Amino acid sequence: MVTTDLGDTLSSLRTAPYRGQPVIIELTGDSYTIDRFVFDSSIQASFVRLISRNGPTTLRGTIPTARLFEVSAGAPSVELQGFRVQSPLLVSGGALALRDCKFEPESNTQQQGGRRGLADTDPLVPKGGAILITAGSLTAEDSNFTGNHAESGGALYASGGEAKFVNCIFDSNDASVHGGAIALTGDATHVVLSSGSLLVNNMILADAQTPQHNSAIYRGGGSLSYVLPAPRGRWVDS
Repeated sequence: MVTTDLGDTLSSLRTAPYRGQPVIIELTGDSYTIDRFVFDSSIQASFVRLISRNGPTTLRGTIPTARLFEVSAGAPSVELQGFRVQSPLLVSGGALALRDCKFEPESNTQQQGGRRGLADTDPLVPKGGAILITAGSLTAEDSNFTGNHAESGGALYASGGEAKFVNCIFDSNDASVHGGAIALTGDATHVVLSSGSLLVNNMILADAQTPQHNSAIYRGGGSLSYVLPAPRGRWVDS
């Protein structure tokens, strides 16, 4: 289906006509601002794919730092394709796939050089400036994470579940505590970086005058593995 009202279209997926049906939603507008939407067991569709039809459509939340979408336990698989996403997402038990997406907060486009300074007044997302995963699975292909900010895990914070990144770029993300690009905690967490995914210029901004480089990944638990070729600057045990 083609829609210009994303919020109403998503809400309609809770109705009986979609029970057991795969649903593909094509978005034709330049940008959409919606309230937080939760994909959960009340969604009747068997699968939901959102596609940007006319170039990169922008998705943002009414509160920029609030989670735009949550994919929770019992939800059908959800896929986003071809979007510019300006608000963070949450995976709390379902399965989310990202293809050809760009995660870059709106405030980042308004800052010269795309680097957040400590004088900025926008509140930081506590965990996962682009994505927080606490359970379930995330797969991202051919997607970029640029200029995202959080207290921990500038782009991704994973405290459970699994995430795989294929041919993805993490560029100029930062955190104020740890994990300029990625932070992992929790024994059952597993993250895979594969097919030449790149980590570039991610850092900890504990002090605006002395940013800590080479601090892209923090692992306080779980496991992190690389599929060759590994990201630049990362050693892989033989």
